[in-house]
Formats: sequence, C-alpha cells, structure tokens
Amino acid sequence: PPPYADNTQGFTFNDFMAEIDAGRPVLIQVAGHSMLGYGYNTTGNIVYIHDTWDYSDHQMTWGGTYSELELQHYGVTVLQLAPAVPPSVTTNDASSITHSSATLNGNLTSLGGYSPVNVSFEWGTAPGVYSDNTTPEAMTSIGVFSDNLSGLAPSTTYYFRAKATGSATVYGAELSFTTPKVLTSIDITPDDPTIALGRTQQFTATGTYSDASTDNITGTVTWASDNTTVATMGATAGLAQSLAEGQTTISATLGAISDNTTLTVGPKVIDSIAVTPESVSVSPGTDAAIYRYWNVLR
Repeated sequence: PPPYADNTQGFTFNDFMAEIDAGRPVLIQVAGHSMLGYGYNTTGNIVYIHDTWDYSDHQMTWGGTYSELELQHYGVTVLQLAPAVPPSVTTNDASSITHSSATLNGNLTSLGGYSPVNVSFEWGTAPGVYSDNTTPEAMTSIGVFSDNLSGLAPSTTYYFRAKATGSATVYGAELSFTTPKVLTSIDITPDDPTIALGRTQQFTATGTYSDASTDNITGTVTWASDNTTVATMGATAGLAQSLAEGQTTISATLGAISDNTTLTVGPKVIDSIAVTPESVSVSPGTDAAIYRYWNVLR
C-alpha cells in the first residue's frame, strides 16, 4: 500500500492533532504493528505513540518512517477511540459528628469505563470553596466509602462533596454539617457568700459555650465541697448545708471545665425570740412567772 502521506482517505496530521486535543487517542496500524497515538509536537510533525509490540513509547514523523524499527509508516487503518464512560458518585450525609471531628460518606455508584477509580472528598468552611482534600482511595468495585476528619472547630459549618477520578473526574452534590457547640467556662453565683451556721446556701452554675451562648447548668454539673466538716452538698443540685464554722471551697465541674467559690460559715445567730405564756391573768396578790426563750438557729 502507499505511504500514509498519500492516504486517499485524507486523515492528516491536523486531523490527528484535533483528535488528541479532543481527548481521543488514535489507533494507527503500521506494517506488523498496532500503535496508539497519544500526543504530538508541531515542530517536525512528530507523533508520540505507544507500540503494542514492545510495550514502549516511541515517536515518529507523520508520513515518515518508524525510526526505531525502520518501518515505513503505512496508512492501513486509523481507528478513533471514543473516551471511556466517566464514573458516577454521590455524596452522603456526614456521620459521627462531634465538636472536633466528623466522618464524610460517599457512594461510588458506577466505575464507568475505568478501573480503579480514585475516590476522595473536597471540603471547606464556605459553600463551593474547598480548601482541603482527603487522601484518594482506589476502588475497583462500586460501593460506599468514607473518610474521617479531625481537628475541626466547634460551632462551625463545613461543606463537602464526594469526588471520583477515572477516565474523567466527577463530583457528588455539596452537603454540609455543623459541629456542636462546646462548653468553654462555668460561672458559680453567688461569689464567696457568707452564711450563719445551720443555714443553707443555694448556688447556681451558668455555662458559656463556644458560640457565646449561655445556659443554666446547675443540674448538669457535679457539685462538691472540699471541707465536708464545714458544709456538704446535698441531694438538691447546688444546695450547700452548713455543719460547722469555717470555710470550704465549693466547686462545679462538667468534663474538663470547672469553677469554684468560697463559702464561709459564721457563728450561729438568733433566729427568733418567743415569750410564754403569750398572756396570763393573775389575781391581786398572786405571783405569776413569765418565761422567755430564744429560738437559736442551730
């Protein structure tokens, strides 16, 4: 057959370049060989090929000879290979969300025309802006996949999407999740109160969170007195019962966060005075005794 340069079918070097630019490799048959054209250089009309005979990459001049084997380039058949079908992937809801971590989930629903397919996730803190990527995982069959994120900030919304790369790169829909708020401090009120022996003191614990919100957590924290001879914390949350004069530190703790205040118990005080009997009638010349007693708070 005539040299490829004289091919009456009219498939030219420009046609070859157009196919490569469109992402379609070209199968070229030369005497005794099948070669896959995958690139070009316009300087000298160079064609980059992969030879299926020696499984190596070579180059030749369009319409010239195959220099490595000194074979004439014949235009027997040119086959345009259509690109492979891309994979398909979906983004699933995030799971196991804490204030600092979460698990991203996806599903590779089709390999397309390529195996393996590399799957991963893109994610960030703004819609459509993905500042981070997870490490790709190679999959040879369809199925679900996941990746764990750590070091996240509390009270923050994160956006993510699944990504699959095979013959082409495709993406799942963008989804989002918000990490929960975290307790940052506890405040006990009243601060450093003083009460009389025998009396009780009700304390309140207020929690402040990472989103600047506050909440009454009196019934959630663990209350304690470090000197139980002076006062103890009873069954009622935040209620201290005095037992002896002195000072004790009252603490409220939740997880790694705590606060404390000093409770001072002073001397017992008179709570009330009563005179008995309340009224008395006596006859002239008769003595009557009036008793007075103090109800002392103990």
